[in-house]
Amino acid sequence: MAPSRSAEAEKLAKQILKIYFALVQYHFPLGLISRDVCTQWMELLRVILDRPVPDVANQVDEDERPELPWWKCKKWAFHIVTRIFERYGSPGSVSKEYGEFADFFLKAYTEGILQVVLRLLDQHRQKVYVSPRVLQHALNYLRHGVSHAFSWKFLKPHIVGIVLEVVFPLLCHNDQDDELWKTDPHEYIRLKYDVFEDFLSPVTAAQSWCHMDQMEAMLVAHVYPEFGSSEGFLRARACWVLHYFCEMPFRTEANLLRAVELLTHCLLHDSELPVRVEAAIALQACLTCQEKAQATVKPKIKEITMELLR
Repeated sequence: MAPSRSAEAEKLAKQILKIYFALVQYHFPLGLISRDVCTQWMELLRVILDRPVPDVANQVDEDERPELPWWKCKKWAFHIVTRIFERYGSPGSVSKEYGEFADFFLKAYTEGILQVVLRLLDQHRQKVYVSPRVLQHALNYLRHGVSHAFSWKFLKPHIVGIVLEVVFPLLCHNDQDDELWKTDPHEYIRLKYDVFEDFLSPVTAAQSWCHMDQMEAMLVAHVYPEFGSSEGFLRARACWVLHYFCEMPFRTEANLLRAVELLTHCLLHDSELPVRVEAAIALQACLTCQEKAQATVKPKIKEITMELLR
């Protein structure tokens, strides 16, 4: 893959990357890909991720840019490095056959890839276009990086800025979201639930940093009150937060039961469709994870069932 910038060359490079991804997606052939060969591939992938997109790409409408071959190449390069990292290159979470390779991968390649990731995130922070899928993969790579001491030392000086200036704005409800919420709630639900599964990575990483012994008090003090908010999005986000923390042990049973009551009320009585959808998903997760919560909804099981079928 020569460093040509023509669209035709990038399309060919994308196909090569897709083939290589298929090779390593479920099994990393250590006998076929030696360390020298792996190093050559990782350097090539790093170069693809790091090289700037040509000016001609920035003249295309922003909604169409993700389909350009330059961004497609970056997406598939990220697919590969993230897959190798999560499945074969994370010491302590790989099968025995990849143990030695994982140690080598982490120490040999992590710093170089993380430097590229940080540059891409800084581009996004400075309002320089980065395609949504590339941004997603960059955050996903960080999610794996924060769990290893070796990579954490490179990330630690930047992590507060990443959370405040990249992750938090991505999770915020913006003007476009608000307009879609009000004009077409069904489309809002379709769009957000397609995207949220892809963008859970920063949330998952954030969860791993939380002090679980403090989470219950945080929910009671800062999340429960938002169920009474006049803003539908905040009520929906309160349901969303309970969904992702429903597995934690509640020390005070009354706090758990209050969560179930709040979710049930949103499901049955909220006037906003996206809120009811969030409440339904969160309530299902809560009932699955918390056996004590099940008795609370039994008197309303008929109403809940009818609402879900409506």
